[in-house]
Amino acid sequence: MTRSITKTYGLLAATLLLTGCLQRPAPPPPASAPVQPVAVVAPPPPAAPKCEKLDEGCIASEGTKARIKQSGFALEPPFGWYYAQEQALTVASTRTAVMAVTAHDLEAGKKEAQSRLATLDLLFARMGVTTGKKKLVWPKKADDTLEAGALTISLWQIEKVTRDKVKGVLLVFWATPSEGKGITGSGFVANDDVTKADEAILKSIKSIGAMP
Repeated sequence: MTRSITKTYGLLAATLLLTGCLQRPAPPPPASAPVQPVAVVAPPPPAAPKCEKLDEGCIASEGTKARIKQSGFALEPPFGWYYAQEQALTVASTRTAVMAVTAHDLEAGKKEAQSRLATLDLLFARMGVTTGKKKLVWPKKADDTLEAGALTISLWQIEKVTRDKVKGVLLVFWATPSEGKGITGSGFVANDDVTKADEAILKSIKSIGAMP
C-alpha cells in the first residue's frame, strides 16, 4: 500500500513540475529606445512683394513712396489705389481712375515737345486711354502750374477721353528736374467717379520729389 502511494505521489509531482514548466510566463519584451522629439521648423514668411506689377496687389497707404523709373525721384500713389513700379513707368489705378508717370530724356529746343508726346503715347497705352484725336499738339502754354518741392509742374487738361468705353477727363503733367531730363505723367478720371479721384491725383503729383 505504501509502495502504491509512493508511485502515485511521484507521478503527481512529475505532473505538477511539468505543468509548472509549461506555464512559465514569457520574458518581457526588450525595452524600446526612447522616441526622440522631431523638431518642427516653421516655414519662412513669404517675401514682401516688390510692387513691380499690378497683379501683385500692392495697395498704397499714407506715405507710400513709389519710385519713378530710375530717375532718383518718387511720388506717393493715391491712398487706397493699386500701384506698381514697373520698369518703364509707375502706374496707379482704381475702378474709375488711373494715373501713370515716367522719367525720360528730353530733346533740346523745339524737339522737347516731340519727346513729351512720344512719352505720352507710352503712358496712354499703359493706362488704356484714347483721346479721340488723330494727333495731339503740345500746348504752347500750360493750363496751370503747381509746386512740388523744388519742381514746378505744368498741367494740361484734355476733355472727352475714353477708357474702357467710359468717358472722362485727362490731366497731363510734366516737369524738368534738370537739363535734358524730363518727368511726364497723366491721370484719367471717369465722369461717373464719386471718389474724388481728381483730388487724389493732384495730391499725388504734389508729392513728387527726390527719393528718400
